Amino acid sequence: MKVDADFIRKWIDALRSGNYKQIQRALKRRGVIDGVVRYCCLGVACEIAGKRSTPFDFDGTYRFGSDDLNISSRFQKQIGLTDDDIDKLVFMNDSEYKSFKQIAAWLRRRFKKELAA
Repeated sequence: MKVDADFIRKWIDALRSGNYKQIQRALKRRGVIDGVVRYCCLGVACEIAGKRSTPFDFDGTYRFGSDDLNISSRFQKQIGLTDDDIDKLVFMNDSEYKSFKQIAAWLRRRFKKELAA
């Protein structure tokens, strides 16, 4: 599987930028009370790739394509993520509550060889 190193770089930069607020268990959600839009790490990937999001539920959850919890397998392959990568990213974001900066550091380590090319 070919890794899209340019996209991974943009994704790492976006996660480190501080421009995205973090949330768990949804790709994207707008706060019902405060109106703030928050993303999981995979939601940030969808956003910077220009994937269209649509409101999905009364709780402010959005979908990218047909899913509100994960990215499409087509997009996953397009950027070069394995199923294990997805599992690790979801676990870090949703279960370990790793910050976007910590997740960006993991991406940098995981794709070190591809990013150096």
